[in-house]
Amino acid sequence: MDTGSPVSNTYKPPFAFTGQIEKVDIDLGQSGLAAADEKKVDDLNKKAWASTE
Repeated sequence: MDTGSPVSNTYKPPFAFTGQIEKVDIDLGQSGLAAADEKKVDDLNKKAWASTE
């Protein structure tokens, strides 16, 4: 959550981000799927990634 508050009192918002984001990781947590369904999803993801290489 971004409250808009600065990480330190040294910074006075608003200020623009001028960097470059190299990578974003998203953890969605547990899926709640049965193991067999989880494997199907995993297999489909592998197949999809293989087709983009």
